[in-house]
Amino acid sequence: MIPQNFEYSQPNNLNEALALLAGGNAKVLAGGMSLIPLMKLRLAAPDHLVDLSRVSDLKSIREEAGTIKIGAMTTHWEIESSALLRSKCPLLAEAASNIGDVQVRNMGTIGGSIAHADPAADYPASLLALEAQVRIASAKRERTLSIADFLVEALSTALEPGEIVREITVPVEASGTGVSYQKMVQPASGFAIVGTAARVRKSGGKVSFVRVGITGLAGKAFRAMGVEKLLAGTAGGSRRRRRRSRRQYRPARFRRLPLPDGQSVHGAGTHAGAREGFLKISGSYTLLVARERTYELLQDPDILAQCMPGTDHLAKIGPDEYEMKMKMVISAVQGLFAGKIRVADQKPPEQFRLLVEGSGKVGFLKGDGVLTLVISDASAPDPSTDVHYEGDVQVGGVIAGVGQRLLDTTAKLVIRKFFEKLTELAGEASVPAVVK
Repeated sequence: MIPQNFEYSQPNNLNEALALLAGGNAKVLAGGMSLIPLMKLRLAAPDHLVDLSRVSDLKSIREEAGTIKIGAMTTHWEIESSALLRSKCPLLAEAASNIGDVQVRNMGTIGGSIAHADPAADYPASLLALEAQVRIASAKRERTLSIADFLVEALSTALEPGEIVREITVPVEASGTGVSYQKMVQPASGFAIVGTAARVRKSGGKVSFVRVGITGLAGKAFRAMGVEKLLAGTAGGSRRRRRRSRRQYRPARFRRLPLPDGQSVHGAGTHAGAREGFLKISGSYTLLVARERTYELLQDPDILAQCMPGTDHLAKIGPDEYEMKMKMVISAVQGLFAGKIRVADQKPPEQFRLLVEGSGKVGFLKGDGVLTLVISDASAPDPSTDVHYEGDVQVGGVIAGVGQRLLDTTAKLVIRKFFEKLTELAGEASVPAVVK
């Protein structure tokens, strides 16, 4: 799919960049490893793109007062190969070396990565273990946040409109500290199914300092403070301690889901059980539109084709049935899905059920959900409708191999974009969605 039209600017210095971003409507291009695929799918459709690739103020790695300051536009390869970081902050260099492939590491930047806030990204675990600080700049002010406060939720940060990441500060590692970043890699995308960053230092044969960061297991990376507390004051390597840890942190077991009739898992091999996933989706969205009008919009194929991200084709083929083709992109996995959408159990204008089936070379998807429309406040002068939705989605094949967390995150993003576009087409304002 081709991105929609947008204005493009390439400032030569930081002041120019901040001035262009001051209006709050422009989107920053800081490498483009995440933004460009989202734009091609039209999950992101900025009116104005500000490319920071020429802003030399944001490209640096320097030591200062016991810390190392890294410009936001420093690439993963520059971090991975920096002699300063390899000798004085090896954990971050090791994390950078685990990102994607060589093409991604040469284009992607640390600022772009943390601003995107992918819950399976490699940097956050290491930055949390390093207790890094993030320097944020806008045309009006600068401020500094801890990385823990900067990362809010999946694909969400503390950045406000007009702000960019200017610099990341990490400590010079103390002598005698052992560090490591390890991850279980998702083969199709290179993202972490789970990644762990650790810094450990001993004194008198016992652990005197420990920091552990985890990525891939939640809506955002987090400090494993329970693990830190468990290790503090111990020898850190006893067999008894390892047995106790295994009991306390036993991984969850995933059950296999049945495939739809006639379907096979493409390329699943001996790991077919890991190539299936099941999502439960629920939430609500308030539209300042009358309930009858909202019901009509949600069943208008022309409207739905514009609202559903990645839709190439949507046409009505029966009284309650639609034919659809859509492109799905999750991380590095993308493919075209073809299938049908059926509307059932209609109770206009209060409720209806949606049944979705589709398949393609990268797998299949099936969905079953109920949308309930409730008048928000009958006594209010302006009509508004609460749209409550709840459903189950099953995916299989290569697309499911990206991992549960990325599937959940993508589903929430698609739903949010759907309602934002629906609001725009309805010509009304709205209350943000609450997606669970």
